[in-house]
Amino acid sequence: MNPESPRPEAPEAKKERVPTREEVLDLIREAAPGEYKETRSREDETGLYLLDLEFAGEKPGETTEYSYIRAGRYKEGGSTTTTISITFYEDSMPVGGKTYADLVDGVWVKQ
Repeated sequence: MNPESPRPEAPEAKKERVPTREEVLDLIREAAPGEYKETRSREDETGLYLLDLEFAGEKPGETTEYSYIRAGRYKEGGSTTTTISITFYEDSMPVGGKTYADLVDGVWVKQ
């Protein structure tokens, strides 16, 4: 490479849209209408980055947790994508889970 030739510019990192707390809550309540308990919520200077909501299951001892995490690294963990996941519990033990929706190019894509 010729040291006098200009260096190609690095492509700028694409900034992902940050969903509002209400947008995240609306999406989760659409999937799981009914009463819930907020078990964890974290925000930074950009906005909401973590939210966990717990819903009662149909049988005693069953619960379903919806967890939102914004793409990034945080003291509580991290994610390469902005996503809402679901974890199913029986007697406080996780028994399954899945991704509910991912934020792709600013649009929620349900799985």
